Amino acid sequence: MSVHRDLRWIFREQPTTDTGIDAQVEVAIDGVPTGRLIALQIKSGPSWFDDESDGGWTFRFDDRLAHLWLGHALPVMVVLVDTDAGTAFWQQVTASTVQSTGIRNKILIPRRNSLAAAAIDWGHVASGLEQRSADRYESALAVLPPSTVELLDEMHDRQATDAAVLAVHLAEGRSNPGAICRALLTASPAWLVRGGGAGWRVVGSYASEHNELSISADSLERAAGQDEARRGRLLAAAGLNAMQDDPTRSRRLLLEAQFLPGTQLLVAIGLAHLDHPEGDASPRILPPGIALNGDAARQDPAVQGFLGDQAVRGDNLESAAVHCRRALDLEPDNSFRMVELAQVFGRRSITPAAQSDDLTEARRLLERAVQQRHRWDGSTEGALEQLLRTLGLLEDFEAVLSYAAPPPVGRARAEEAARPNVLSGTP
Repeated sequence: MSVHRDLRWIFREQPTTDTGIDAQVEVAIDGVPTGRLIALQIKSGPSWFDDESDGGWTFRFDDRLAHLWLGHALPVMVVLVDTDAGTAFWQQVTASTVQSTGIRNKILIPRRNSLAAAAIDWGHVASGLEQRSADRYESALAVLPPSTVELLDEMHDRQATDAAVLAVHLAEGRSNPGAICRALLTASPAWLVRGGGAGWRVVGSYASEHNELSISADSLERAAGQDEARRGRLLAAAGLNAMQDDPTRSRRLLLEAQFLPGTQLLVAIGLAHLDHPEGDASPRILPPGIALNGDAARQDPAVQGFLGDQAVRGDNLESAAVHCRRALDLEPDNSFRMVELAQVFGRRSITPAAQSDDLTEARRLLERAVQQRHRWDGSTEGALEQLLRTLGLLEDFEAVLSYAAPPPVGRARAEEAARPNVLSGTP
């Protein structure tokens, strides 16, 4: 069987009595057994592929086997083997994958679950990663960006185990977020790709929060391929994130999204960015007929952020504050929105239109943003420099030292203290 050929693991056939388990697989690393086991129910031959459905094949079984497999001490996989093609496909038997038909039970064996590529998924299952991830889910959320947490919780409602495994991967990889995201994109494990794009939306959010915008675009484009209902907005978001590194790809994604539902405003904003001359500080020009004052625009934080930037470019800081405040109200935990609004307050504080609390409000927002990013190991570049400048204008030099100096004097991380502009407090 291809377990030994493709995975290089140890395959042990079980006695032929009808116990519902045909074999056990032991994970081996460089040929050395690890003691981590998986139980298999194997069905071979073309007849097992007759009950084809969307995305794979349906395997049916009685209550006795359901009880046996769901209560088994080892993880149980059902494997269908196409002896003519020399291929095999699998699905883990869990409470979430087994469906009762009232008379019998059924499980979908997905076409994407090729046995030849099962090493990562089976390795996680055999190692107990799923259970450990379930136990660590809440602690993993505590060190992830709020937008990522929101999407993980949404995913967790439908795919609790998959969401937990993904959360632990992202939490453990947060010191090098680009690397963990690239690894997930390359491996595309089954626990990530199943579920209609939810996992890729999580990865896209995480990458975006860590300023890995090209990787975020890759993830969101994959999500769009699996989520028809959100396809337009996901493609548009991917296009916006691709803009910095690959304008050509950005335009392609935006144009692909432009006629899909709910995308008109995002596409218009993206194309306005792409078509604006580089270095031109004047407001960007939107296509004719685009209305940014309707209900849809008022409820879209990206649109409000764009309008805030347009107002700054037009030297209308009152309007900029209104739009950036609205964007933050729509995304109250978004640290980018906090910095965006703080920058408007900082600009306004040195104009005749200054409000008495501009600098204190800017400080409050920037401290929230920096402290939040410290929690999930996000980059503070720009935000910290702006905070130090604001603290200097407020003449709170003790706070400047606290944020700019490394321990034991202050709280700055090593990479922050090494940045040339941190001690000078200039953005």
